[in-house]
Amino acid sequence: MEDKIRDLRSGIAIVFLSLISYLWLIPNQISVRKGVTIGADYFPKLIVMIVGICGMVLVIQGLTYLHKKGELNLSNVLGISNVTQLKKYLPHVIFLLSSVIYLIVMQYSGFIIASIPFLIFLLLFFGHSKIAWCSVVSVIFVLAIYLLFSNVFRIRFPAGPFGF
Repeated sequence: MEDKIRDLRSGIAIVFLSLISYLWLIPNQISVRKGVTIGADYFPKLIVMIVGICGMVLVIQGLTYLHKKGELNLSNVLGISNVTQLKKYLPHVIFLLSSVIYLIVMQYSGFIIASIPFLIFLLLFFGHSKIAWCSVVSVIFVLAIYLLFSNVFRIRFPAGPFGF
């Protein structure tokens, strides 16, 4: 039953974040020209809709299971026995905060300068112990991504103080 309650909570969170993304984040971040059938916001909105539908499936499955077991009530879902232990989610919070910091720093320092230390941090955070190996892999990977996207796909990254 605990798994279904977690599914229900996760589904609600996913649907909520999808709605915020669809109704507020995407329209404020992506400008679309008038009269265009498929604009720049089409694929982000499509992906957010798919994620939102998956969240709704989680909500429906959780509600259906709890209803069949006769345990669908607000006190059961929000009860003290089901309160999430926040210590379990500390690695997730650290990951999300580091990602937000990376996105902010990247605007000022540029893609390459911000991405190399961020990737080193992620590799070490997720279990690699050799910092020299993480550094080499990070430099190679970031440069490969930068060259591929800037030269082949003609996508511009945030330029840092050195112009790249």
